[in-house]
Amino acid sequence: MTRHRHRRRRVQNTRSSGRGIIRSIVTIVVLFFLFIYIGGWIKNLVTGRNRVERAAAILTVHGRGDTEVSVSESQYARAESGMRLYPGDSIQTGGAATAGMRFFDGTVIALDQRSRITLDESSHGSQDSRITTTLHAGSAWVATPSIQTFSGSIVREIMTQNLNYLLPSKTEALVSARTLAVFSGDGLGIQVDAGDLYESIHIGEGQQWNLPETILESNLYTYRTPIDPNLTSGTFLTESRNLHAVKPLVEDPDSQAVVPTVPTLEVTSPTNGITVAERSVIVSGSVGEEVQRVRVNGYQAQIDTQNRSFTQELSLPEEEEIKIVIEAIDHEDAVIGQETRTINRNLEPPPPPTITFPAGDKETYRTQQTRFEIRGKAPEGTIGIIVNDYRLQLYQPGDTTWTYLASTLLGNMKPGVNVYRIAAINGAGFKSEEAILTIVFGEGPEGLIDTGEAEGEPTEPSETTNSDSSLSQNPPLLPGTLIVSRPTPGLLHTETATGVLLIEGSTSVDTHSMWVNDYQLQLYRPGSDFWNYIASIHMLNLRRGENSYNIVARDAQGRVLDRLIYQINFRPGRGR
Repeated sequence: MTRHRHRRRRVQNTRSSGRGIIRSIVTIVVLFFLFIYIGGWIKNLVTGRNRVERAAAILTVHGRGDTEVSVSESQYARAESGMRLYPGDSIQTGGAATAGMRFFDGTVIALDQRSRITLDESSHGSQDSRITTTLHAGSAWVATPSIQTFSGSIVREIMTQNLNYLLPSKTEALVSARTLAVFSGDGLGIQVDAGDLYESIHIGEGQQWNLPETILESNLYTYRTPIDPNLTSGTFLTESRNLHAVKPLVEDPDSQAVVPTVPTLEVTSPTNGITVAERSVIVSGSVGEEVQRVRVNGYQAQIDTQNRSFTQELSLPEEEEIKIVIEAIDHEDAVIGQETRTINRNLEPPPPPTITFPAGDKETYRTQQTRFEIRGKAPEGTIGIIVNDYRLQLYQPGDTTWTYLASTLLGNMKPGVNVYRIAAINGAGFKSEEAILTIVFGEGPEGLIDTGEAEGEPTEPSETTNSDSSLSQNPPLLPGTLIVSRPTPGLLHTETATGVLLIEGSTSVDTHSMWVNDYQLQLYRPGSDFWNYIASIHMLNLRRGENSYNIVARDAQGRVLDRLIYQINFRPGRGR
């Protein structure tokens, strides 16, 4: 009996031990799943959960041609408006058809004729979303909503064979495999990635970018230019804006947003068809209350919100006919009004200015005045007058007359021949042909010089207001006091280089007047021991060959103090 109870007691202990092991295993399993659940809950609490769902894009087709769709890389079949497109689907347009895709966030991509695109990714997350497409051929118009319209982070990307375009909020752009035109875009604009060999660049609002087949510059900004005004009036761009205006985000992508009432867009300037000569033109007008922005050839105009007026100064290209497109845009970035103006630009230079004093165009005037004004008339439309590369500071645009001060003190008039070249500049920046006035500053009678004789064969100068020959011809009272020091000391000089020479020297302080070839030097002052005389082919007192200058010094009574004859042998171009 004792042994029997002992064996039963052993069986009872074995069963109790098995139940404990089972309870331990269950407890461990429960704690494991509880740990996973609590850990996941804590992670979601700290980092948040990004639920991602695959979102469809809604297709619309337009035009008389065919638009085809390939579902999940299947063969292309005819497409219809309202179809839902998912990642892996492609659409292509024919020669007379366009199409558009509207995504879950309100982004629109419209395809031009003969274009093809694939939807790579369209994922809508509670925090992070992504839209990625590949443009295989043709071109596309893309518009993204403002940052307030869609909450959360979203990446919008269009890829081509060689480039990736990253689109910010509030984008409107034309895209192709190697070109980009950005009409609007938040921040720095659209980011362009061209592979590891080049740094990423940003193409901002109002800029276009054209990448050539052969890239010669490592800096891709080299190929960036302002938007061509003709681009804004293209048929595809205009139709895309009208058919696919960016609408506010709605829960159901198939729902249609209410089309806003088109406000009044009135353009008051410029007048259609006018001709301008300026480099720029002011575009102005008024808009209705629904207009948020005004765009003039892709540039944002300034809007006065109180009186609903707008202005924009537009630089004009070097073209004879220029088209200006003015667009009214609402707060949803939809184009709700458009006006066009065509203006003509006068690319002809203005006529040359007129010289009225002291002589006319291509005339030569001699003077002994140390300062005097040159005056003339300006042609219509002149905004500036240039004299010898100096722009007149006192001349105001629209003035009909102009003046220029020539002075020895200012350094713009020197002894001898002075040539003044006068040109007019119009509002377009074009420079006229030059009007030319020659001023001879030196000895001789005041007035016009006849330059009709052939060069090198001048007539004798008419320097006979006073006559040396009518005065006393006594033997010199102070012989040896009259000296020539230049151009060559002594009595003879041979000249081969220039047609203007300064003859100068010294005399007695008793000298009252100096005479050269029967002409009294007007600039000589009594009592001075220094004198000079200009010999010039323009003043007609220097000719080719032998030239004799009879130089006489006289006292206050007109008596000869000393005299000499100076010879100049003028042989231009023959060398010494």
